[in-house]
Amino acid sequence: MYSWLNSSHYDFKYTSLEFFENLSLICNINEIDIQSEIKEYTELLKELARFKNNSIFINTAFKRKGEPIFALGFSEYQRRIKLDPEEFIYKTDDEILHLISTIVKQHYLQSKGDIGIWGKVKNYLFEYNGKKYVFDINGMVTEDEVFENRAILRVDGKDLISAIEPTNKRIKKC
Repeated sequence: MYSWLNSSHYDFKYTSLEFFENLSLICNINEIDIQSEIKEYTELLKELARFKNNSIFINTAFKRKGEPIFALGFSEYQRRIKLDPEEFIYKTDDEILHLISTIVKQHYLQSKGDIGIWGKVKNYLFEYNGKKYVFDINGMVTEDEVFENRAILRVDGKDLISAIEPTNKRIKKC
């Protein structure tokens, strides 16, 4: 049901949700059960939306020393770890921070502490619920401050960063 309702199908009469409701009524499925499932689905969507654009910024305290701006723009994606919202839903703050800690440690080990043109990893920044959490390379929350900056490549006023960003640059948890 989740994948069907999430697909946003439209058949010139019904949305996927309306189709599901009507089909369920035709099949004599209890309307209370249907509404309960739909409520659960909408709550899931709200929870997923909370984590939709979350990522971890990899701080290297980068200082430009003549690197071409287009090279920096094209490699900006290397400074972020994309997160899968489904891994975070219905978790407590402590569980979320523990999961981020695990991802940070795994990234540091896999990258050997270096992310190419950007240099050596100093720490990681995760923003959640209006708070900023800085993790050291061992996955521990610190009191350090991180000032996030970005290299942006624009052509005719359009950012090209999102057009070149790989879709599966996410670190999978163990």
